[in-house]
Amino acid sequence: MCKKLVDKRWFDNVILLFIALNCITLAMERPNIPPDSSERMFLATANYIFTVVFAVEMFVKVQYHYNNCLVPK
Repeated sequence: MCKKLVDKRWFDNVILLFIALNCITLAMERPNIPPDSSERMFLATANYIFTVVFAVEMFVKVQYHYNNCLVPK
């Protein structure tokens, strides 16, 4: 399954989109955002979402490379 996913061009494009969106949310961060504001909640939630997306990407790619490179066929 990992091979089918990693080999698709759209997978890389989706990850690049998430990287771009992550850069935008990082640029929105500033020290004077009140801790209980909706903007702070949005940025914190977005941070968790990006963390999950990038962790899933890493897991899928590690599984792909482990199965292709380290496991003898």
